[in-house]
Amino acid sequence: MDIPPYHSGHIAYYVRRIAGGVWLMKSVERNADLDDITEEDIEEGALNDDQLQALWGRTLEEAQNEEFVEIVAAWLDAPRKTFSNDFDSTPALATEPR
Repeated sequence: MDIPPYHSGHIAYYVRRIAGGVWLMKSVERNADLDDITEEDIEEGALNDDQLQALWGRTLEEAQNEEFVEIVAAWLDAPRKTFSNDFDSTPALATEPR
């Protein structure tokens, strides 16, 4: 069983038609707890528990750049006229902070 990654941050969804009537929705998540953290903050011990957990076992740069990507939905045999051509060529469906 896969355990979902810890994160408290940003999630974006992308929808794309891959063939005929097959559409996939992908999510890209990243942790925003470390966005404004510097190496100086780490050296001074100025991190809260959430920031320490997000940093655990990695460098600050690694933790700030980590993304979790997964396919979250698939639509098989969608009618060909379900979406406009404009929508089909636009990868971003929605973006929302968590």
